[in-house]
Amino acid sequence: MSVPEPGVNPAPDIVQPATLESRWEIVVWSLVSAAVLFTPLTVKPGAFDAFRTPKTVLFQLLALAIFATGVAGALFSDRVARSFRANRIALAIALAAVVWTAITSATSVKPDASLYKTFAVFCFVVFFIAALWTSWRRGPWAVAIVLAPAVVSSVVALMQSFGKWTLWYVPVEYERRIRTTAFIGTANELGGYLVLPLIAAIAAAIAWPRLRWVFGAAAAVIAVGVVAAQSVTSIAAAACGVGAMLLLPGARRFRRAAVIGMLVFVSAVALHPGSRARMHTLLEFAAGGRVTEMTSFRLPAYGVAWDMFRERPLLGLGPGSYRALYMPYKLQLDERRPEWIRVGHQSFSQAHNDHLQILAETGLPGYLLFLGALIFLAKLSFARRDTETPQMQFATTFAFSAAVAFFVLALAHFPMQITSNLVPAVFLAALCISWRDALESA
Repeated sequence: MSVPEPGVNPAPDIVQPATLESRWEIVVWSLVSAAVLFTPLTVKPGAFDAFRTPKTVLFQLLALAIFATGVAGALFSDRVARSFRANRIALAIALAAVVWTAITSATSVKPDASLYKTFAVFCFVVFFIAALWTSWRRGPWAVAIVLAPAVVSSVVALMQSFGKWTLWYVPVEYERRIRTTAFIGTANELGGYLVLPLIAAIAAAIAWPRLRWVFGAAAAVIAVGVVAAQSVTSIAAAACGVGAMLLLPGARRFRRAAVIGMLVFVSAVALHPGSRARMHTLLEFAAGGRVTEMTSFRLPAYGVAWDMFRERPLLGLGPGSYRALYMPYKLQLDERRPEWIRVGHQSFSQAHNDHLQILAETGLPGYLLFLGALIFLAKLSFARRDTETPQMQFATTFAFSAAVAFFVLALAHFPMQITSNLVPAVFLAALCISWRDALESA
């Protein structure tokens, strides 16, 4: 930019675009923040699906608003192009996910079940790009908006797990663990939702020492929420994620924090009566070799997903088709695996293993995209940098640990299918990618 001569004011058209760009960026960031804050807390009492559907509807409406606002704002932004160039690999993975979902939906054996999936993936990609574009100069408050609803849900879950208080629309005749829903849904979905905010709180406490006690307290509350949900998969994923911090470069600087976090988490599991009982039961099943009981009788769901993948390994049966085609495949599986048969026929709408379900519904290319996204995120923790800001420290600490935790969580859960689980995952990934190149993107 040329320097104006003394006494000469800069031309208005030189200053105006930057001001307009800033305003558009604030609007888009506000919509992104609203999605992160309110999607996990949205419920509709009395509806057939009080938890999942309202969250999905709200998120998709916000994503459409982000798309409309973002497209208009991008016309006035010079930084958007620079941001896209700096993050072209991440954007390529995101766009490839939309394209491959569209291809597998078009070739689906159940087109009606697959049609809406492309739109759902498109909304998440829009949300990801908007978060990537607008979060580059944000500070610890960007992490705090993820933690706030997680803390609220954790407090509610703890009270529910002890029978002290429950949401008025959760039937009281359910057993206590089933009533531990918070604002998320089932106990398993609640535990899965809290895993990444827990790791984010620990990473933020390490990255911003002045706010260590604030983020540490949030981590403690969220850890209690994970324990209160009594989901074995979520507890294992959280433990693996926190433990993965010890493998990071320069782990000596925060090894004490990671070890303390792990001890607190394990102690909470041991002290909570419900979680302690579930872990004891799981160990008894493992000692007796009772694999079916260890998986909560989900082996048929895994077997069906594998059979679907073997039938169409390249394209899969189509996104969303697992639910529609489960029972026919299950009946065929019963002939080969009669030992997995229980009294009655239990239908699974999800495979309870996203690795297998992605293979079944989108084929090997879809699964490679999933793995590629996790590997790309994990590698951010090992990138060499000449300068390190608190934001970069957060990205370094969080990225690899989150990728490990999400990988483990997907082994016996389905976070990729649940809006409340996927929103914080996509947002925190965008933060890490954006903050990695914050100085270069400025």
